[in-house]
Amino acid sequence: MMALEYPVVPEGCGGGDPRGVKPPVCTVSAVLRSESHDNGVSWSDLAFSTTSWIFAPGKPVDQQPGRATLASE
Repeated sequence: MMALEYPVVPEGCGGGDPRGVKPPVCTVSAVLRSESHDNGVSWSDLAFSTTSWIFAPGKPVDQQPGRATLASE
């Protein structure tokens, strides 16, 4: 089985500081999940779930396990 999840955060969380100094704390409260049982040939409709296989609900987006980061040179 394969799964695709999109994090759900509180409304207005994407705005942040207009000067770009301090980003908002966007806590993941739930996910929208789609599942495939045929190796990605077809996918289920997105469904709301308060449990997640990929994200850690209750943690901010920037503290999620496995989060990709940009390496500075």
